[in-house]
Amino acid sequence: MGKKKLTKCYLEVEEKAELVAKAGAANLSISDYIRRIVTGLSVPAPERANTIRDLLKVNADQARLGNLLRLALDDDGWRTDTPDGTCSVEELIGDIRVLQDRLKAIVRTI
Repeated sequence: MGKKKLTKCYLEVEEKAELVAKAGAANLSISDYIRRIVTGLSVPAPERANTIRDLLKVNADQARLGNLLRLALDDDGWRTDTPDGTCSVEELIGDIRVLQDRLKAIVRTI
């Protein structure tokens, strides 16, 4: 890419308000929104951005849960072996990591 150049455009007040609203809904700056439209790139749908944000929140929650479980494992008072065949804490952490990887894969496809 070369040096960027400023391009001006005059809009009616209503058009400017619509532009600002659409850029905000797409979670883009006005400049990025216009650049995408002019160059033919896709503009993210607002629902898509909300879905990605929600999935990333779930991923962050999963990470916090895993960290709390790791802290619990470091505490000598916790047992991680289960002679009765129930799920151990290590297995739970592994399941959380698998779920995080699946969430990340879904976000990448969106």
